[in-house]
Amino acid sequence: MLNFKVSELINYIKELTNKDFILNQLYVEGEISNLNKHSNGNAYFTVKDDYCRLSCVIYDYKSLDNNGSLEDGNQVRLKGKISLAEAESTLRLLATEVESIGLGNIYERFEKTKKELEEKGYFSSDHKKSIPKFSKKIGVITSSDGAAIKDIISVTKRRNPYVSIVLYPAAVQGPYSASSLIEGLDYFSDTDVDLVIIGRGGGSYEDLDSFNSKELALKIFNFDKPIISAVGHEIDFVISDFVSDMRAPTPSAAAELAVFNHYEAIKEIENNLSTIFKSLENKFYKESTLLKTLDTRLKLISVDKIINNKARDNLVLINNTKNIVNNNIKFKESNLNLIYKKINKDKLLKLISDNENKILRLKEKSFKSIDYKYLDMERKLLLLKSRMDKLDVKAMQKQGYSVVLNSEFDLVRNINDVDIEEIINILLENGEIKVKVLEKKEYQL
Repeated sequence: MLNFKVSELINYIKELTNKDFILNQLYVEGEISNLNKHSNGNAYFTVKDDYCRLSCVIYDYKSLDNNGSLEDGNQVRLKGKISLAEAESTLRLLATEVESIGLGNIYERFEKTKKELEEKGYFSSDHKKSIPKFSKKIGVITSSDGAAIKDIISVTKRRNPYVSIVLYPAAVQGPYSASSLIEGLDYFSDTDVDLVIIGRGGGSYEDLDSFNSKELALKIFNFDKPIISAVGHEIDFVISDFVSDMRAPTPSAAAELAVFNHYEAIKEIENNLSTIFKSLENKFYKESTLLKTLDTRLKLISVDKIINNKARDNLVLINNTKNIVNNNIKFKESNLNLIYKKINKDKLLKLISDNENKILRLKEKSFKSIDYKYLDMERKLLLLKSRMDKLDVKAMQKQGYSVVLNSEFDLVRNINDVDIEEIINILLENGEIKVKVLEKKEYQL
């Protein structure tokens, strides 16, 4: 028995493949899957049938006459040779020509199912349910050990640690995966989850085929809770993407769409509260300023102040009258002294006596007149006070009258004190009304 090192054995097999006539020039038929058109100009993919797969590479695929045949799901005939990749120790086909011979079975079935369901309206937006904005519990149907559930949990914890994740561990590829996914939906139909995420990470087109199941699509369509489909990478589309209520390009993106950001919500609430408090402070300041202005204006039209001012003016008038009378008496006395020097004593005494009596009568009459005027003024003041009491603002407001102030808070006495479209203030007994002036009409008196 020969003893080989690994590299020696691989090199030996490589020599055999290089020398084999059939393996150096052959045609291979199969379905393209897992195609990767690399930026270096090469195309890497798998060609398969119902039983086996073979890795393939085409160098500078854009230079091929029929490079449009290089699409996932296409059934093709490839010309090339078998080569052994030393580093990976895998056989691969180095293809030099590609010829399309129809659609692959998986892709053909996908297109048939898609067309049938689309024609029946299963993809219509009219049937799609809204995704809840504030979900508290989210169901996830995916593999328990795949990257999808780890990504969903990570994003959820980052956005909102108070949201619960309930996992239904399902098979996401293989012959029984579609039924496993359907069982997951049956499980969540009787729970209190707010929505369901169904999906898996990326893979080859055949790996995603369970999500093209017609039975799964019908189950999703009739499900009573919102569903987000999150299958594969951004470029992958499956039937569940079209029939679900929302499609997410990746499981991480599904979590971003399903879980509201707790921290951003708190920040938004705080900003809204701050805005409300500032608005209330501004309103309180404006109302306080208005109240002070109205108080000042009410004091200016105070009945008591008007009466006090009128009484003060009357007292001044009375004092002035008394002063005038006293001055007249002094003037008369001065005249009497002059007359005394001109007449004899007897006549003077008689004249003095007569004048004294006249003066006394005049003085008495004057003071009676003053007292009468004072009493008359006092009576008029009382009458004025009675009238002013009736004009008291608060009393008038209780009787249905109101005080009207323009936008500058000046008292409105006639139509010329306001303008059209001006906002005016009407003060009533129990509050204030702001109104807009729509029309002015002057009455002919």
